Amino acid sequence: MLKFTFTFSGDVWGTNAEASMGTIMDKIRFLKAQRMFDKALALVNDVLDQDPNIPEALYLKAHVLWEGFKNPWGAEC
Repeated sequence: MLKFTFTFSGDVWGTNAEASMGTIMDKIRFLKAQRMFDKALALVNDVLDQDPNIPEALYLKAHVLWEGFKNPWGAEC
């Protein structure tokens, strides 16, 4: 399960949800590039469990399914 952290920047408290999501997407891309498809799929599924309407996550999941598992039906939108 994904968890977002709270950060302190100057004198303003806020969430780093957007930064965290970007970091998570980078990690999924890295895992895919390293051909660690099981881990990439698990992580992208965690992201989509939080919000199933993230276009980049849907796109990455399709790529992981296609490249890692040769699953064109799972990769279809």
